[in-house]
Amino acid sequence: MKNNWIFVTCLLIASAQSLIASDNVIIKGNVESIPDSTEVILFRQEGRSGMGIAVDTVINGNFCISVPVDSGLALTKLYLSKNGKMSRGRTLYLRPDAKIEINATDPFVQTWSVKSNVPEQDEYDHFISVNKDILDLLQQDNDFTSYIIGMSENKAKSSSELKANESIRDSLSVATMLRDIDMLQQMPVTTVWLDKLEDISRNIRLYDAYSDTLRSRLQNIYQNLNDADKNSRQGVIANAILYPPAKLKVGDIIPDDEFIDIDGNRHSLSELRGKWILLDFWSSGCYSSVMAFPELKMFQDENADKVVVISLSLDNEKMWRYASDNFVRIDVNNWNECKEDMGLYQRFDAYGTPTFVLISPEGEIKAKWMLYAQGSLGHQFQLHSREKGHPEYSEMDGVINIKNPDYDYNDTLGRLDIECIEISENGTKINFFANNMLGIPISISPESYLITDEGTRLKLSGSDGITPGQEFTTDENGTGHFSLIYEALPKETQSITFGEAPGGWFSIKDIRVKNLDKYLVNE
Repeated sequence: MKNNWIFVTCLLIASAQSLIASDNVIIKGNVESIPDSTEVILFRQEGRSGMGIAVDTVINGNFCISVPVDSGLALTKLYLSKNGKMSRGRTLYLRPDAKIEINATDPFVQTWSVKSNVPEQDEYDHFISVNKDILDLLQQDNDFTSYIIGMSENKAKSSSELKANESIRDSLSVATMLRDIDMLQQMPVTTVWLDKLEDISRNIRLYDAYSDTLRSRLQNIYQNLNDADKNSRQGVIANAILYPPAKLKVGDIIPDDEFIDIDGNRHSLSELRGKWILLDFWSSGCYSSVMAFPELKMFQDENADKVVVISLSLDNEKMWRYASDNFVRIDVNNWNECKEDMGLYQRFDAYGTPTFVLISPEGEIKAKWMLYAQGSLGHQFQLHSREKGHPEYSEMDGVINIKNPDYDYNDTLGRLDIECIEISENGTKINFFANNMLGIPISISPESYLITDEGTRLKLSGSDGITPGQEFTTDENGTGHFSLIYEALPKETQSITFGEAPGGWFSIKDIRVKNLDKYLVNE
């Protein structure tokens, strides 16, 4: 999922005013290409989260937003929403008494021309102008844009090509980041400059194939900052990403970090040893995070004798306390590390919310997964708390067999686990254990693939117990078994990632197929 966050809209807009004060900013838009009744939503960045602070509706091709802003500089984004589809966001810098005019003849919101009396807006818009050609092309891949323009034949073709080829989208996105880095090298260090440094640093984690190149170039820029800029909020976050701590993996012991609860009391995870711990990393700006809270409470109540649920907020302390007091109800442990997403969350190499981590009573990390679906938590716990043994390695007649392989990330909503991998020169066979809710089938796309740590994509070549593209139904206990067969692994492969289909829901990441020395059964 390359879209970083899904924002809550109606929950926040009505109650956000207490975080903001004072003089009104006027934002006027003449947007003739946008149909009437389209919502215009203004979000304010508060740490890493977005908060809806104003909303208007397009009428006769116009909108007008009046919003109070305090004495400082506010970083905001303007979005359009129509029939459940949301545009990309237009970054706007606001100061008290700012006057902003938008005149647009297209639905490419992210690159709309902005006339503003805020100096920081002109500075930021240099980055927009340098990248407008690529950003407009990428916006054709946005559902809102597709809906508004109705897609002419040529634009539909280019958009469908983008949707079908994730590597094209990634390479275009990286091209904009490289241009931005060139701009950083030419411009003086300001608040906008530091915001852009943080933004690029966060995004390089989404593009593994390019991360080393991007990280190296940003490290060179970061090292030239003075101490004050390095110690700014943006500088601290950039440093944490550019020089990341060691990753935590399944099988590691969870570190004993310190947290605070909503009353200011301090806690550590070691005080909960002896029970299973379910960590829920959440953000107030993530709709799925908020939707998960009732089920988290129910899950804890049903398993109170053996499980403790801890919701760890990734918001800054101000936003976390405001959200907890005003628009989210959290009936489980509500903690914060006060490091936003640069603390324990970062060590799990996570990139979206909600992210869940299951820890055994002995403190061992048993599983990590992202996203929430109703009814999934019990299945995830059942899947990952079952005894399945440590990885076992054996070889016979040219076939390498890895039972119970370790992996870093299971993003299948508790529905799939890997029982065994069989590796030979003829192919790579993945044997799955299925654990699903009764009456809900599983379907694996014929476009399923493996990707090696070197970036080689291996195609699906066969199956056993399941027909790709057709529904697979578990037994009366909700369990089942099937196998998928892929092309042979390159000899030097250390890890692989399973993907159900390009852009599909199911994935299991960084499955280790080498360096299993501590688990060797046969030499």
